Amino acid sequence: MSITTIPDNPQPNERKLTNNNVNLPGVISMRSSKRFNKAGLAAIFAVAVLALAVLSAGCVNTDTPSGTTGTISVAGSTTVLPVAQAVAEVYMKNHANADIQISGGGSGVGVTTISSGTADIGMLSRDLKSSEKEGHNFKEYIIGRDGIAIIAHPSNSVSALTLAQVKDIYQGKITNWKEVGGSDTTIVLVGRDSASGTREFFTEFVLNKEDAAKTMQELNSNGAVQQSVAQTPGAIGYVSLEYVDNTVKAFPIDGVKPSVATVIDGTYTINRPLLMITDGEPTGLAKSYLDFILSAEGQKILSDNGFVPVSGSSTSTGDVSGTISLAGSTTVLPVAQAVAEVYMKNHANADIQISGGGSGVGVTTVSSGTADIGMLSRDLKSSEKEGHNFKEYIIGRDGIAIIAHPSNSVSALTLAQVKDIYQGKITNWKEVGGSDTTIVLVGRDSASGTREFFTEFVLNKEDAAKTMQELNSNGAVQQSVAQTPGAIGYVSLEYVDNTVKAFTIDGVKPSVATVIDGTYTINRPLLMITDGEPTGLAKSYLDFILSAEGQKILSDNGFVPVA
Repeated sequence: MSITTIPDNPQPNERKLTNNNVNLPGVISMRSSKRFNKAGLAAIFAVAVLALAVLSAGCVNTDTPSGTTGTISVAGSTTVLPVAQAVAEVYMKNHANADIQISGGGSGVGVTTISSGTADIGMLSRDLKSSEKEGHNFKEYIIGRDGIAIIAHPSNSVSALTLAQVKDIYQGKITNWKEVGGSDTTIVLVGRDSASGTREFFTEFVLNKEDAAKTMQELNSNGAVQQSVAQTPGAIGYVSLEYVDNTVKAFPIDGVKPSVATVIDGTYTINRPLLMITDGEPTGLAKSYLDFILSAEGQKILSDNGFVPVSGSSTSTGDVSGTISLAGSTTVLPVAQAVAEVYMKNHANADIQISGGGSGVGVTTVSSGTADIGMLSRDLKSSEKEGHNFKEYIIGRDGIAIIAHPSNSVSALTLAQVKDIYQGKITNWKEVGGSDTTIVLVGRDSASGTREFFTEFVLNKEDAAKTMQELNSNGAVQQSVAQTPGAIGYVSLEYVDNTVKAFTIDGVKPSVATVIDGTYTINRPLLMITDGEPTGLAKSYLDFILSAEGQKILSDNGFVPVA
């Protein structure tokens, strides 16, 4: 493959490439690109992230041959674009047969290209809208956070602004710098185009969803805004934090300077999540690339590019205190407890209270405000999202094992046989090669995310036989099957021990390794959710469970890490 750079007026920080003399405007094939360099983080944060790289060694396995070959395309936000490039370059150095093609266009393009199937991964610097989610099964991955800096020409004598003043400036109520203590100079408004996630966030957070003045210049990238402000003495603009350098000045807002540190501690409020999205569960190279960007090494690259990692160390958010409650999935419950134990050892003033009840309880308690974090072992339903601003965090993956009493002579089943057994079409073990023993169906109750996933994936959304016992936890199913020679049950992989036997399904044994490589297909994501952006202890706990240390605890509990 021959790829060369075309100097055809590319946007700042974007390039145009050609593949064997075929023009590909705006597409960056990272196979031959040079590394994109930006200012690094403060030394203290870099040290913390470097420590993570050591802690996570061996925790993430993205080097599986089946998942690291081929070509994928990534499109969308120009804010996310530089770090996506940098991560792709490092990834491809380690995976010679992977080709990752990256283009910008704005967050809107990230959504439309995923929706139409013309890209594998979309990049957004804002939340997805409810209207965009309709008709799709988008999976959202928060890869980092970013501050939005309000910038001006270096010669501007104004030293600070309030959020209210920024709003009035962009709505044309303040039109001269002398009105906020500066020189007698007309203010030139510079902003982003309508496809920009940065603009959407700015409009929502700073302008309270009101329009900017019609005199605002609409530019199509962070780099273009930075360049315009750097060349225009009266200009004001807004850009991602990573685009602040010595060619512009960034205003403190409400007395707080924009920086990685102030985004981390929450004092600089103009910040937003950075997302990557897929339509449906990612597989192959797309999944491996997403796993890498959420790993310690990928998060270090993100921090080196001036963003705030989400997979930080347990002390990255400072000395947190207070009480939070978690409720929901009994699958997630044991690892949530294990992570909380370690977290609280490092934070003496933090109290994390955890209860089960099933994934349905995780949703209802967060919806009603009686829990801070919900735990789910299934995806959120569209009906559950209505009227809420749920934030979803995939903390790991889990296999569902089909289990029986250890004395059962049957060693393997097909997925079709499992379906027929649970729907009462096969009622005796002799029908699948076993002894003449009546099959006893054991399953989960209606609030269970494990049951919902099993019903959807194994039973094709059809009902199980009415003879199925409905138990309220994985542990109860495991115990019942262990005590009943004719029983069959389904449990999270972590509940498989020597008291039960797990069937090989379609020739594949259930294990962490076969969930990772995708050959064991009965697996699902494990989620934690909040209603709105998490803050304080809730945010710190979520950051920790996604950190290298938290993910190792998850792995030690028999789950598959995502970071």
